[in-house]
Amino acid sequence: MKAALFIVIGYCLASLLAAAFLLALQPPHAHFPVLVALAFFPLYPLQWVGKVFEGALTPVEAMALMLFVLLMGSSVYLALKARRKVAQ
Repeated sequence: MKAALFIVIGYCLASLLAAAFLLALQPPHAHFPVLVALAFFPLYPLQWVGKVFEGALTPVEAMALMLFVLLMGSSVYLALKARRKVAQ
């Protein structure tokens, strides 16, 4: 249970950091507040994966997706490491 919670928190944190990275490099239109765009941060990785399959991914979105994959991978690794430690 603790490992699953760690993975969910890792997903939220990784998607928040990747979304902030994307919005810093590629801000939305001037009349669209950044805080509104940042409010939907858990949906950005799903949108990026969809754009990969469509072939419409921009280089900035690709960097943000790679940042998300790196952070999420490290979160999963740490959760599995903690789970193994508890199992012993």
